[in-house]
Amino acid sequence: MPKTKIKEDALPDLTSLASWVRLNAKMEVDKEQENVLVCVEGTREAKARPLMKKLGYADIPRHLVSLQRRCGKTSLGKPNKGMMLFFPLSIGSGPESIGSGNIHVAGEDLQPGSYIQLTEDLELDTQDAQLDCLIVLLP
Repeated sequence: MPKTKIKEDALPDLTSLASWVRLNAKMEVDKEQENVLVCVEGTREAKARPLMKKLGYADIPRHLVSLQRRCGKTSLGKPNKGMMLFFPLSIGSGPESIGSGNIHVAGEDLQPGSYIQLTEDLELDTQDAQLDCLIVLLP
């Protein structure tokens, strides 16, 4: 799963989304994994739209966006159909971590501004840090 860097002009949108997720987004515990919080804000799609537009995904019919906070050991399953993209937004704790940090996943060091396409199930271990991430499902 080689990493890809986002376009330079999309970085401010990624940082803005990361800040909103870290400071304002309403999160609830995922029903399947207790170490995962999922954004349940009604405005989450609208908040992610500027970034999705810059990356060229906003106009793809039936694309889905999930904003999550992960802590400790979690897994992310590759979808049976379509494509899943994993974007780290912030890695760390507190507001100073917004748009920063790095995590080693699938043999790659990822930081905000880079992402991977899942080609297999992904095991994540953030240890004590919080990982805010954007997951995009494309048909």
